[in-house]
Amino acid sequence: AGSTCDNPASCRRQVQNVQHYHVRTLHWCDVGYNFLIGEDGLVYEGRGWNTVGAHSGPTWNPLSLGISFMGNYMNRVPPARAIRAA
Repeated sequence: AGSTCDNPASCRRQVQNVQHYHVRTLHWCDVGYNFLIGEDGLVYEGRGWNTVGAHSGPTWNPLSLGISFMGNYMNRVPPARAIRAA
């Protein structure tokens, strides 16, 4: 679970945090997700449409699209604007 982001500036920082974790800690070449969705209702590009994600393992990555909702949803659902963005 990540930090809340409810405006473009905080969501851009959160995307950078995710990228830093995936690249510097996990030693991946980039963000594992194809797209990340902020609580601000905007979609942020990770690997995009044309690159296989690294989010679900070697069997499913080529067959799927990785979308991450940024925030912590253990006790609540993503905001409606984030769901609509997806």
